[in-house]
Amino acid sequence: MKITFVLPGMFVAGGIRSVLEIASELVVLNHHVTVVCNDSDWQLIKPPKIRARRKIKDTLTALYYSVRDVPSIEPWIPTQARVLRIPNLSYRFIPSGDVVVATSWETAEWVATYPASKGRKFYFVQHYETWAGPHERVDGTYRLPLTKIVVAHWLKQLMEEKFDQRALGPVIMGVRSDQFFNKMPVLHNPRTIGFMVSGQDWKGTDDALEAVQNVSKEYSNIRLIVFGWTKEANVNWPVPSQFYLMPDQAKIRELYCASDIWVSPSWHEGGGPMPCQEASACSCAIVTTDVGAVREIYSDGESALISPPRQPSLLAGNVIRLLKDECYLRKMKENAQKNMKRFTWKRSAEQMLECFNSDEFC
Repeated sequence: MKITFVLPGMFVAGGIRSVLEIASELVVLNHHVTVVCNDSDWQLIKPPKIRARRKIKDTLTALYYSVRDVPSIEPWIPTQARVLRIPNLSYRFIPSGDVVVATSWETAEWVATYPASKGRKFYFVQHYETWAGPHERVDGTYRLPLTKIVVAHWLKQLMEEKFDQRALGPVIMGVRSDQFFNKMPVLHNPRTIGFMVSGQDWKGTDDALEAVQNVSKEYSNIRLIVFGWTKEANVNWPVPSQFYLMPDQAKIRELYCASDIWVSPSWHEGGGPMPCQEASACSCAIVTTDVGAVREIYSDGESALISPPRQPSLLAGNVIRLLKDECYLRKMKENAQKNMKRFTWKRSAEQMLECFNSDEFC
């Protein structure tokens, strides 16, 4: 099968990673997979607004590419799929094939305009992206004649109830066991809490900080490990801490392995959350909010401690519950790692293929 995934750009994000990982596993399963991304990240023009001059330029550029290969690029994580950076997401630069997949609201607007020669049209819905663009345009993409594939049951329900759209899936995200692992898990002294920070409010950084402050009132002998992609996150934490700005993938695994408890404070997520899954594979006990696909991945009290979002006192309570009981903390670390062995990118790719082969088209 010839499959094309259409990305809005090539930047560090969980949704980008999931596409690259699934694309790579599809290649292993003997499919011909191309990932295309826009030349200017996030600078996407709405298809109907492209002027005649742009169309002429695109046609000439496409003619140029037709007589020489489009240069491939190296994405920020390795993938076996071919990855191409194209001038824009016009159909002129999209290879013909059996399946073409939009991966975000911006790309859905483009994919909807592609001719049938590009393949059956799918929309890989990884979140309800009203936080990422104009509300009306984002909502409009979910009504487009694209077959929806979702990453969690709540998105399937949203597609059906709000937009009257049948959705396939869910395709549950996986973890690379060759990248995220911990062969010798230990309890650290002092006990170490980790989490990822973000400049986006809905990721819950302030809630995580408040939770740590509450925990420190009862347990002062704790340490904090934090990483993220925003300098503003490097603030004065209430306990001894280490902050890492834009660590590479190998360093991220080290940080997970150096942590006993991983806290995920998001207000909402599409699937995952991916850092939780990676930390689980590295034998962290998980304290997370009840968002995204958390209930589809974890069992409360057995492989994670789950609480409602935007309630930092409950996050703190679950952290304290683990700190109070060393045996329970060890058990939760072990259970989290064991649980995550069920979730591989190969499994995600197989679920995606089931969707591609489904007869439930719009």
